[in-house]
Amino acid sequence: MTCEGHPTSNSSIEKLSTILRKEAGKYNMVSKSSRIMENIKSILSYQFGNAEIFPEECRIKGKYPNFKIFHKGKQLGMMVESRGMFSLTIEGGKMLAESNSYFVHIEDFVPHGSVFAVGVVDADKKIRCGDEVVAIHDDEVRAVGVAEMNGEEMVESVRGEAIKVRHYKK
Repeated sequence: MTCEGHPTSNSSIEKLSTILRKEAGKYNMVSKSSRIMENIKSILSYQFGNAEIFPEECRIKGKYPNFKIFHKGKQLGMMVESRGMFSLTIEGGKMLAESNSYFVHIEDFVPHGSVFAVGVVDADKKIRCGDEVVAIHDDEVRAVGVAEMNGEEMVESVRGEAIKVRHYKK
């Protein structure tokens, strides 16, 4: 029992502190970098259904909410505060393409602003509006951006914006 008299008395607070320090001492301290990496993996797992799209050796730079993911000196993506999700660079898009998910196969062109539904050949059926997607032609990543319609609509529609492109292959 930690309470002696009133719960906020000095003796009660000191006793509670002593017991908590003793109990917490039984566990290893989790480093800040490990905690951040676990949080980022959770976000990536929620966003892409698989946190393993990025290699284990990735480095995280920046402070919340401006985390950036790097691998071998190349930026793969960054967290967007307004969405609470990660936005990919072309390099990050290449890694997402390898996972064979959140893909949109497009005709032979390099999109600069938007990919319209008429240019979509095939798309992952699990894509939802607002998802981060990668535009591919013949196994070559052409662009990354945000889906403006779901995967089935991209394939079936002949009009409308399918992807709002953020980065494209130069």
